[in-house]
Amino acid sequence: INSANCRISSNKIILTIRILPTGGISGDSICPGQSGNITFTSSSLNSPFTISYSDGTGTLIANNMTNNGKIATGVLFNNKTYTLLSIKDALGCERTNGFNPSTADIEIRKSNINAPSSPLSVCETKSVQLKGNNNTTFNYQWSPATYLDNPTSPSPISMPLASIQYTLRISEPVCNYDSTFLVNVNVNPSPIVVAQ
Repeated sequence: INSANCRISSNKIILTIRILPTGGISGDSICPGQSGNITFTSSSLNSPFTISYSDGTGTLIANNMTNNGKIATGVLFNNKTYTLLSIKDALGCERTNGFNPSTADIEIRKSNINAPSSPLSVCETKSVQLKGNNNTTFNYQWSPATYLDNPTSPSPISMPLASIQYTLRISEPVCNYDSTFLVNVNVNPSPIVVAQ
């Protein structure tokens, strides 16, 4: 209408554009036969969230998730990867890509116990350091304790009077893996010097 005397007006329309929720998932490491945790993280404000994710065989749903929320995986014996498929916030806005990170790896801890150094040789009346060849997070038990300065050390000092065989038990304290090894220490006699 092109008349200055005739105007049409309407109520204001307010259009609110909502930002899609952001987030990601991450996994942890567990012992065989334990349940893992998928951790959901999000900096978006409109919680709680509903997320869908895949375990490689089907789609799973987790409701009422908040930042740093946990999802139990159930008992696992092998490594497993979960993939985030969607995040829906409390206002109904849904994201289906651009997750950070988009996958959660549940890693099964391995024993990773290295064999100690053996055999070792030492001269008579001298000392030798035994080497457990693993870090200090493991537990060590050398037996017999004969000639050793510390039978629970990863690298004790031995001053044997004669050749000896030690049994070393190495235990990993998180998953209770353990292995037993034999360590031989051979004592070489001192050379006999004859004056002429």
